Amino acid sequence: MGFLACIATCMYVSWACMLFAGGMKTPHVCPPCTCGTDISYKGVMVNCMGLRLKSLPVQLPVNTTTLLLSNNEVTNLTEQMFQRFPHLRALDLSHNSIVTIHENGFKGISKLKKLNLQFNQLVLDSQTYHPNVFKDLTELEELRIVDNDNITDHPHATYPDQSFQHLTSLKVLYLDGLPTDFGPGFGQLRNLRNLTLSGYMKYCYLPVLQNTTFTNVPTVQHLNISNCCIRNTDLLAFQPMKLIKSIDMSDNDNLGFTNLTNATYGLQHSSLEKLKINRIYRVYDVCTHLEANHIKHLANTTLKELYMDGNGIIVVQSDAVSSLPKSIETLSARANKFQYGQYMMLGNELENLKVLDVSEINKMKPMPFFKRSAKLVPYFLSACISVPPKLEILIASECYFRGEITPGGLMPNNIKQVIVDNNFFTALHGPIAGLEKVEFYDFSNNILEDIGMNYFSENNSVSKLNLTNNILGGALAKDTKGYMFLRLTKARIIDLSMNRIAFLPRHIFTGLRSVEVINLNDNYLQSFEVDLPITLKQLHLSGNKIQMLSPDILRNFDNLPKLKLYLQFNPISCTCQGVGFLKWLSDNKHRIHGLEHMTCELEPGHEIPLSNFDAIIQTLSNRCNLGNVIAVATSLSLFIFILGTIGVTIGYRHRWKIRYLYYVSRSKYRVQHAVDDDGRGTFQYDVFVSYASKDRVFVTGSLLPELETNRELRVWIHDRDSTPGDQIADTIVDVIRRSQKTLIVLSPSFLDSHWGEFVFNMARIEWNDRHRNTLVVVMYKYAPIRCLWKDISVMIRNNNYLEYPEDPAGKDVFWGNVAEAIRS
Repeated sequence: MGFLACIATCMYVSWACMLFAGGMKTPHVCPPCTCGTDISYKGVMVNCMGLRLKSLPVQLPVNTTTLLLSNNEVTNLTEQMFQRFPHLRALDLSHNSIVTIHENGFKGISKLKKLNLQFNQLVLDSQTYHPNVFKDLTELEELRIVDNDNITDHPHATYPDQSFQHLTSLKVLYLDGLPTDFGPGFGQLRNLRNLTLSGYMKYCYLPVLQNTTFTNVPTVQHLNISNCCIRNTDLLAFQPMKLIKSIDMSDNDNLGFTNLTNATYGLQHSSLEKLKINRIYRVYDVCTHLEANHIKHLANTTLKELYMDGNGIIVVQSDAVSSLPKSIETLSARANKFQYGQYMMLGNELENLKVLDVSEINKMKPMPFFKRSAKLVPYFLSACISVPPKLEILIASECYFRGEITPGGLMPNNIKQVIVDNNFFTALHGPIAGLEKVEFYDFSNNILEDIGMNYFSENNSVSKLNLTNNILGGALAKDTKGYMFLRLTKARIIDLSMNRIAFLPRHIFTGLRSVEVINLNDNYLQSFEVDLPITLKQLHLSGNKIQMLSPDILRNFDNLPKLKLYLQFNPISCTCQGVGFLKWLSDNKHRIHGLEHMTCELEPGHEIPLSNFDAIIQTLSNRCNLGNVIAVATSLSLFIFILGTIGVTIGYRHRWKIRYLYYVSRSKYRVQHAVDDDGRGTFQYDVFVSYASKDRVFVTGSLLPELETNRELRVWIHDRDSTPGDQIADTIVDVIRRSQKTLIVLSPSFLDSHWGEFVFNMARIEWNDRHRNTLVVVMYKYAPIRCLWKDISVMIRNNNYLEYPEDPAGKDVFWGNVAEAIRS
């Protein structure tokens, strides 16, 4: 019996262990919240956010390590509220309506590391925070009680430092700033490293930083006192902070550089490495002078990063450059209004500067009387401008630079990145000396129309070129020899997305011998017949008008086995003509990125996933074979029919010419064109404007004032100048013959107009009769290529049109081009 009892006992223990193990694998249930694995603290994460809870749910796991209770309606933290969660490490109670905390509200969670009480209604005083409220949180490392409902400008407000004295392990503290000193209780926080009093929710008020303000927080290394209404500081305000590494005093717009002098006095010989003094002037203080006296105390620091954005600096005193610490590696001066001055010749003084950011020049908020000039001017790089010898990154984004970059140069330098995105550069012409080491150019979001071959030197180091969102389509189409990129032999990444590219010559990428990624997304490509470098690994063609790729280019792809092809958002053809391309896609699924999201139209209005190749190809094969039989059976009948319709076809083909001759013969007038010395005819009107009725507001409100009033052109429009009772067709033909040019206001509405097509064809025939271009097309509203008439689509693809700009700054140039096209 003893032996059997032993066996039974062993079996019982085994079953119990199995049941326990199975129970451990069972997921926790915690309604109404959701549970998951807490990777950070190796426990259970309970998410109760946004459930409008007024109290703590009962059925929560005991081994919870992270509890998220933000965005609820909790008003009070009751006694021992969290005691049943002894393993709790992180507690988020932000965005509630907590007014009171019980003295023992945090009892039983002594292992807590992070506590967030942000955005509640906790008044920062000893009445709300009992002296023992944090007594059990001896392991707490991060506490956020900023942005509570505090009257921070109360003259007698004080920090409840007796409550904070128990947080001996605290490293990070977010607190609303009061106009008082940190009391002796904060002296116990010997591990405090990060102190944030930032008042972007208007709960920080530190009008004067006194010598005693930070006496009891000497261990702080990172201090954020931005947007705290600071007006002045005592000389030794920061002196107690011997370990300080970074200070952010941004958005104190009453401080100014003069008061900054006092603030930096106590930082001399400190360990300060990073200083932010962004926007310490009011928005419209746009004539600020930076003097050496303002920053003289920084010379005695080891500062590495200085940020002084948005201060309206217009002039920098020469001595101020010399007063900056030699240790500075990053200098940000965004959103200022720098003017040319002697200080620009002293860049060599900043001997260790690596990053310079002067973005958003001229982007200050405009004064009521301030008007920007739309004039395009050439920009040239002057060798007189001194460049810091170690400068690697130059950023000048959103600076409203306009016009062409012309040949020039800089002094020898080490610049490796040039970022000038979001400007208004129209062309890049070289040579540009001194930029041979640049590895990355960012010219995105400009209005570039051309890049000269000489812009990039023969020994350039360009590895990445970002040209996205420009208008290089016309220049690329004409570059049959590939001169634009011929010298970029080291380039690995070329981004030409969103450049209105409708056609690319076969040899456009000949010079890209090292390229790995070419991005042509979101253009107007309907075909792609380009020789690709053997180094290419990614070709992005998403968002174009490609229906299929030719066998030649597919054979080119086959010679690049590592190539990944991106074709999403193209109208892939599921027709008999596209069967070969579909079969190639099926055989190369592993090389097509995003194939699972691609579709094609097998039947009108019926799109199917392109990944279902077998069904698509089988359907098309059956349909195409049947079509071949029918084609053979009807070929003889069609031949006879074609012979019978040749005469009708010829007549139809020349129908517009016939109609033109008919209306000319009916015309009441005969226009006799005199010829002047330069060979141009003399006409009654400079231009006949044809437009859709829906675009009348644009014509009468913008076009007529610009052409008639500002450009002094003689304009004829139907709504104003036609004679009542005349036949419309007769009038149109007569005016076209009396006008030097015919201007088409192209829009979807114009394409829907019968008379619009009539005017276009009559003007085209007049063009042929005069043996010179008499037609000007202005694309007022974008019209898809597939909606255009055949002849006008040819003009659009060949860029024989002017596009009305959305940007007001470009309209003056646009109207000048229109007037020049009319007079030419």
